[in-house]
Amino acid sequence: MKKIFICTIIGIIIGYEVNAQNVKANFTAEECTKEVYKQGFDSNQDLAEWTLTTTNETNTWYLGNSRITGIPPFSSIDPTSINSLAIKYDAKNAQNESITSPEMNIESNSFCTFYACFDGVFVMYANLTIEIINTKTQQKDVLFDAFLWSQESGHERPKWQFFKYDLSAYTNQTVQFIITYKGMDGDDALIDNFCIIQESNDETSTANIQEGGQVHFKDTSTGNPTTWEWTFEGGEPATSTEQNPVITYKTSGNYPVKLIAKNANGSNEYSRTDFVMVKGVAPIAAIGWPDEGYLSPYTGIFVPTQTDIHFTDISQHLPTAWKWTLTGSSQPTSTEQNPVVRYNKEGIYDVTLQVANSSGTDFVDYKEVIQAGGKQYIWNIEMQETETLESIYFPFFGYYGGSNWLGMLAFAEHFQKPITQGKISEVSIFFASTSTITPDALITVSIAQSQNGLPGNKLASASIPAKELQYSDDTWLPTDFKFENPVEINEEFFVIVEGIPNNTSDKGTDDIAMLCTARRPDGSKSTVYHLLEEQNDDGTPTGKIEWFKNTDEFLSFAIAPLFTYTNVSSSINNSVDKQQISICPSVIQNQIELFDTNNIENITIYTLLGQQVYQAINASPINVSHLQKGFYIIQVIKDQQKYTQKIYIQ
Repeated sequence: MKKIFICTIIGIIIGYEVNAQNVKANFTAEECTKEVYKQGFDSNQDLAEWTLTTTNETNTWYLGNSRITGIPPFSSIDPTSINSLAIKYDAKNAQNESITSPEMNIESNSFCTFYACFDGVFVMYANLTIEIINTKTQQKDVLFDAFLWSQESGHERPKWQFFKYDLSAYTNQTVQFIITYKGMDGDDALIDNFCIIQESNDETSTANIQEGGQVHFKDTSTGNPTTWEWTFEGGEPATSTEQNPVITYKTSGNYPVKLIAKNANGSNEYSRTDFVMVKGVAPIAAIGWPDEGYLSPYTGIFVPTQTDIHFTDISQHLPTAWKWTLTGSSQPTSTEQNPVVRYNKEGIYDVTLQVANSSGTDFVDYKEVIQAGGKQYIWNIEMQETETLESIYFPFFGYYGGSNWLGMLAFAEHFQKPITQGKISEVSIFFASTSTITPDALITVSIAQSQNGLPGNKLASASIPAKELQYSDDTWLPTDFKFENPVEINEEFFVIVEGIPNNTSDKGTDDIAMLCTARRPDGSKSTVYHLLEEQNDDGTPTGKIEWFKNTDEFLSFAIAPLFTYTNVSSSINNSVDKQQISICPSVIQNQIELFDTNNIENITIYTLLGQQVYQAINASPINVSHLQKGFYIIQVIKDQQKYTQKIYIQ
């Protein structure tokens, strides 16, 4: 009996030691890395092992700071920085300037990171690349191409950008890196903080992110802790009791982290100084357009006069200063983040937003983007969506917004209530296909009231036969449905399209489809509706017909009513005159043809962000083969009149 008692006591003691160990706090983070190599380009001594190859002795790589207006030195991102690797463009002589790193051995889980600053448009004339070469095999690969990256990302304005490339394909290889600037008449470029980093959880590693980024902390404590008390200086939230918290850091700097881990046997504290290293990021300017207006295929935003209009800053990376230029408004300039203005005079106006923080500046400049008052075609398609319009086709079932076997008899586009009263005199529809074997079928377009959120009573209708629908492979041609009398609008409304034929014979098949936006992400804006005929399993109608909002596909149709604000007299007509000057085609491959070119004083082409990419006195055809794919604004001044058209370069 005594032996049994002793064994029981020993077992209890052993069990307690197993289950209630002394806790030892520790942590790491998914973002933890350590620097294997760093080149800050601060002094000639730093560059002693790098080799310069030059063809232009006047303008080659040198150590210095930014000469680009609005671009701060790299010390705005890394306070220890003195210089950057820089090159000045040469407008008259070719440049092919390379600088090559020393040999490096690439270990597993390694990455190449660096910052670069360059103009995304002018790299088409003088490009910046970084190559990696295997010193044994002499196999050379392009790691970074500024021109290709700019095309893919839409980058235009110079700003400091962070880049990170996986080097896993070069594990256990000896390599060199070659930074090259090649071309003529480009723009200045800068490189800084060129590093080889390795994922690591050792005591020397740090969590490296940019402003606004997150750190995913991992508890690696021993001794089976049951509670955790974290403290994150500079983080949001500043404390946490989760085991593995995710913390956001919005301001550049180096920050400590502390963890107190506890269990029933006690607690232990572990802290690391400068564990989180947050680099500054220059802002990316972006404008939130006024909800008080309508989008338009021919201008950006169509707003009423003498009404409060709200502009919103939606820039990225936490700007701290704003400068708006709102031509023609009650506040031509504003330093508010979200200004409220009025346009008291009808006109077509530019909008510019410049934003800044400690790491740099950025701006967007939209030409003739705001039309105040008058009349204009309106739709629900965002400016950036116009380059991806398409038909929505379901194999075996036909088109959504066109000929179909889905039992959809009509389609509708919803429009919000205008901020002030107006009227609609016609509707333009852009078609992706107009092929028909039923040429006399009448297609009817109606303006309808909203009834319980669905199309209701029709206020006006207009019809044309299918054979008169407009389509071209070269441009977007509107088909106009004109009402006998304008319709007064002071509430939300619908545009209904019905009568699209869907017949098949030995002559072919009806193949009519309206253009739509590309499918938006789930939960995004959707303004499309359909009138659905209920059918039995064998496809015969039951007689029940009902309107539905499309909640499966998030789309908008290319349907554009001509809307006139009637709260004041309207005098703007030039913005909707489709025959001001003939610019053909509007979907372009290599050149633009201008007709009636007499007395043309100036021709300018801008990106949608307002950056000038072409200018001539009088040239037709205009060669645009050097421009990147995308949307542009062409502006022609003729007889002291200004004509503007949106074009798409394929």
